[in-house]
Amino acid sequence: MTAIIDTDCDVTDELPALRAAGVTTIGRYLDRLGPDEEKVVKPAEARAIAAAGLRLFLVFEIGGRPSGGAQGHLDGRWSARYMPTIGAPAGAAVYYAVDYDAQADDMPGILSAFATFHAGVVAAGYRVGVYGSGDVCAAVTAAGFATLSWLSGSVDWSGSQSYAASRQWALLQHTPQTLCGIDCDPDVANGDFGCFVPFAAPPAGSDPNSVSAGRGWFTWLRQKLGKFSPRP
Repeated sequence: MTAIIDTDCDVTDELPALRAAGVTTIGRYLDRLGPDEEKVVKPAEARAIAAAGLRLFLVFEIGGRPSGGAQGHLDGRWSARYMPTIGAPAGAAVYYAVDYDAQADDMPGILSAFATFHAGVVAAGYRVGVYGSGDVCAAVTAAGFATLSWLSGSVDWSGSQSYAASRQWALLQHTPQTLCGIDCDPDVANGDFGCFVPFAAPPAGSDPNSVSAGRGWFTWLRQKLGKFSPRP
């Protein structure tokens, strides 16, 4: 039974079948260059996921090769503005994807992108995760630009086998499959990995001024009042 999957497909119509198949959590995409594409989760799909009793987690990817502070800045700011519209509460995570076998020469550009992505996302009350090879996951988390790591299912990428064995990952991706007509990747969790129930009310007694709530509380509140709209 597969409990966690990630997919670039809108799952709205397949949610009853996915739930019956044992799926509890679905990973979906953000992408500021193609927000109208099926790849990108929309508010209606997020609400349907919640109504089906399932949870959502998020990954941001444009080409899978983030490099440089300018790109990370744009990607992080867009993510922070879009996440409230799909019901992401304070403390939810977005994984920034490095979807290739990055080498040592690529790391300075990758880390620069993560530094500014992290700044924009964390300022809004959310968390940052890294998706990629073992070497990428290790480098980004060691630099403090992500608190969660999602190890790609490409097991031959640099450092991936040793990182898998270390169990430092929050999510471990496995071989792609088709489930209920959806092309997806099954994933295994290792504790908290930043998923959430879209549009769920904040916990009773939570303090909107606490550090953990941060600005994420206010974006959630503006969204509820209908006063928030994402900007490109």
